[in-house]
Amino acid sequence: MTSCISAALLVGSPSFAQQPVTPSTGISILSVDNNADNTVTINGKAGPWQAITDLTINGYQPLNYIPQSDPSITGPEAHIFSLTIPAADHYQIVSYDMLQGTRSADYASADTAIENAVQLAISDQFMAEVGPVVETLLEDISLTSLLDIDSNECIYRQYSWQRCGLYLREAGINGRPDVSVFFTPASNNELTINVAIHIPEAALHTRVKRPFWWGYRNTRIAAKNVDVFAQIGVTATDNQSIKLILDDPSDIALHIGKLDVDSNTIAANMIPLFKNSITTIINKHLVNVVGPILNHVALPEIPLSLPLDIDGDGNNDAVFDIAMHANQLSADNNNTGIVAIGGAISVSEENTAQGREILGYRVIEGELPNADLANNTDIQASLAVSFVNQIVAALYQSGLEESIAIPLKVSDLGSFGEALGIFGYAIDAPMNFEIAFGGLPEITLSNDAVNPLGLQLVAPELRFKMIIENAAGEMETALDFEMDVAVATSIGAHADGKLDLDFNDILAMNITTLYPSTISDLGGPQTAPLITFGLQMMLQEFAPLVEDLTNSARIDLDLGALLNDLLKTNDFSTIPATGYITEADASDDNAYMTIGIGVDFN
Repeated sequence: MTSCISAALLVGSPSFAQQPVTPSTGISILSVDNNADNTVTINGKAGPWQAITDLTINGYQPLNYIPQSDPSITGPEAHIFSLTIPAADHYQIVSYDMLQGTRSADYASADTAIENAVQLAISDQFMAEVGPVVETLLEDISLTSLLDIDSNECIYRQYSWQRCGLYLREAGINGRPDVSVFFTPASNNELTINVAIHIPEAALHTRVKRPFWWGYRNTRIAAKNVDVFAQIGVTATDNQSIKLILDDPSDIALHIGKLDVDSNTIAANMIPLFKNSITTIINKHLVNVVGPILNHVALPEIPLSLPLDIDGDGNNDAVFDIAMHANQLSADNNNTGIVAIGGAISVSEENTAQGREILGYRVIEGELPNADLANNTDIQASLAVSFVNQIVAALYQSGLEESIAIPLKVSDLGSFGEALGIFGYAIDAPMNFEIAFGGLPEITLSNDAVNPLGLQLVAPELRFKMIIENAAGEMETALDFEMDVAVATSIGAHADGKLDLDFNDILAMNITTLYPSTISDLGGPQTAPLITFGLQMMLQEFAPLVEDLTNSARIDLDLGALLNDLLKTNDFSTIPATGYITEADASDDNAYMTIGIGVDFN
């Protein structure tokens, strides 16, 4: 049987170079126990690819670590270690091997905030295109319809035994407005947002109960040819909260071309006589009234608990704690708006899955890159790889992946799926693919890869399970194994949205444990290398498909439909949009990845 499996899996299998399957220090942290005496017990492994002869964590050396270079020691126990040290907010792992010398990596506790975690740059050209989109959204928009308020629905009643005090018959915009939104540079870490709106007609129709008798005041006010200009400053304060700034009467300008009133009351019909007075009062005094209020009301960092129910059973599979704040706001001389955001994404202790405690996320220090938008880039995002690792750590702690089962057919696995026919599995048999992390994954960047953005993901002891329907119609475990996995690739982007993806030696694997399953029971000791070859062959088969997708990597959306779904309404018009990647790069210090996005509104 083993020879049959070998023949099935090895035919046409590619040649893959051996890569290190360990983090950059060669040390993998598999589990962490928080002890009552304010110490932590760290369980991990060194290598096995590097001959690591020495390792320390915060200066402490594990006594039970047996260096791999000792020729008398073989097997997995040669790499395993355990170490109990004082708990801390930061940890440094240092390793030494004869090939690469001394290497170190820093880790911060999971909820430690990252300054300048994300930098967003929004081009002036994109803002110019946003205006017509907003115009389409606001055209003939009815607030009563949007809020699902019927014209005969009572809005306000002071006492239950009284007649209704207020009906809202109409509120909205008639016609298509003209909208312009743009940034301008400002001093003192301030971003100025300029908004200019021309509204053909804004209408408000109310029915208000008169006091002391049964009648109603029935009034419709239509303001025509309304022009509004607002110049709003947005600044990040010393405590990293956000303030909106209105400090000059010229920051707000209102002009109303005409007021039409239709009412059964004399007072309401006199409103048009005071049109100019109303606009003068607003223009002269609104800033003086609103400005001081805004100056005392800062928007603090945004705390958010985000629960996720993946399997739809009504129970949260994970809850992520998110706290973000502004580090910097500005605009350059090209009117590109720049926002730098700091913060943390973590999982609280009560929401951490059993056995998923960690030392912290991998920290890679570096300088925030300058916002320099490439051609066709509308939005540029620079992400700190430390922030990406913090998100990965939160996902790991949540145990979220264990709630996900990917439904497939055996035929979806290509030649590897065909080889499974040896074990009696039909090519169209349904299957579920499950994964579970055995240790904290880690992401690093490289700016000297084949393409500008080099990425490496290392996941120690990643567990794979393939559950397939057998000939008897029962779901059984066909494969169940743990492996150290390293995915190393690089990405390049073109202005037209085409991507370059490096597939050479993209995957390295080292199977560490085989659990009982149909294939491992029949295949014996040779199962592990054969599985490795089979998975690599499957990846190679899918490479042309992925490359074709990267040549047309565009996402088509309908913004109007998204808003209709979000707000449970049908009031927004169709607004087709296409998004694509225009640039991908790693910073000089490999601390930030930069992704450029182009957006076309069709």
